[in-house]
Amino acid sequence: MQRKELGIAVIGAGGMAAHHIAGFRKAGADVTAIADVNEAAAKKTAERLGVPGTFGSVEALLKS
Repeated sequence: MQRKELGIAVIGAGGMAAHHIAGFRKAGADVTAIADVNEAAAKKTAERLGVPGTFGSVEALLKS
């Protein structure tokens, strides 16, 4: 059986995002995106934490 790797997206770019991302990474997960209704905040947090993708809504994230 072939194992499919999945990425993790974090919803919300607030103060707890960094803690959640650190925990996911410690567990071996690949954090691939941050979604937040304030897309500028998502981009700022993503840049600071080295997360490649950002979205301005959960709907946009789920469509990707």
